[in-house]
Amino acid sequence: MLDQVACPVVAVHGRRDELVPFANTAYLEAHLPNAASVRLVPLDEADHFIPWTHEAEVREVVRMLSEQTQSTAVRE
Repeated sequence: MLDQVACPVVAVHGRRDELVPFANTAYLEAHLPNAASVRLVPLDEADHFIPWTHEAEVREVVRMLSEQTQSTAVRE
């Protein structure tokens, strides 16, 4: 159902992920043809457990996306 996704997509993926290899990001990008945008945020030192081991980085990505969304809403 990835081809039905139409919103912007941000994927945070660890380069040291042994459960879902980093190379899987190419699959994700290729299977989101209708996404408004696809942005990859790679974390060099992260593995599969990003929310638990890299909380600060995840919070920063969410903060950044929130600011972008707010600035876009103001312009519309």
